[in-house]
Formats: sequence, structure tokens, C-alpha cells
Amino acid sequence: MPLLGNPDLSVIADRVTGPTWSLIQRFKSRTHSVRGITTRVEYEKRTNEAGIKFYYERHILFRLHARGEEITLTFFADPKSRARIADDQAIDTDLREQIKNKPSSTFRIQSAKDFKPIMELVRLRIRLFNQEGDDQKIVERLQERPIAV
Repeated sequence: MPLLGNPDLSVIADRVTGPTWSLIQRFKSRTHSVRGITTRVEYEKRTNEAGIKFYYERHILFRLHARGEEITLTFFADPKSRARIADDQAIDTDLREQIKNKPSSTFRIQSAKDFKPIMELVRLRIRLFNQEGDDQKIVERLQERPIAV
């Protein structure tokens, strides 16, 4: 058994059934096909159970928690991103409504078909991160320019 501070995927694999584990592996491989997404297995402070956290650069995208046959995904978004997600018509209506009012929204994953709307949400969130980064670079360039007198 891994140390409390150093969990790995085997801790999660021991808690779930075979079909659930294959669903987690499939979801993990789909998210890794998106460039820049990394994962870490970390213990949750409140429950002291291991979960998989998915990051884009240094930003947390969501946390995947699994036990038995149940998989839940907690998606995180700041207020600015939530407003943009709520306005995007490409995202499923139920997902938009759930994300609009809360900084973290929890979704149940029951089958592989639940991946598609969540992956659209992840891609939109990454696009928003990239736009924010581009906006910051423009502001920095404007501040660096000397003002002609």
C-alpha cells in the first residue's frame, strides 16, 4: 500500500469494480489526448480518499472520484469562466445550467456516452484559459512599450 502522502492509481483500482476501472481508464486516455492535460492522484482532505485530479498547466480542471460502481466528476470554474460557459450554445443545456451558479459542479458518469459533453466542457475551459493568457500577454506588451513624448 502506498504511503498516505504518495497515492497512485492502484489505490483507486482497489476500490472499484472491473467495468468501472475500464471506464476510468478510457476517460483518462481521452483527456490525455488533449494537449497540456496532466493528472495527479491525491488524497482528498475532507474524506481522506484518493481521487484523480486533472490539470491544465497549473489550473485544476476537475476531480474524478470513484468507489464501487459509482464515478463522480467535480468540475471547477471561476466566476468569469462560468459566465462564458453559460453563454456557450455548444455546451449541453443541463451542464450549462448546473455550472452557471456554482464554483464546483458534480456530475455522475455512468457510461462512455457521458464523456462527450464533459469533454466539450473541458475543451471550452482550456480555450478560456488560453484566451486569458493571450489577454495578459497583450496587456504586458502594452505596459512595456515606451511612451513617445
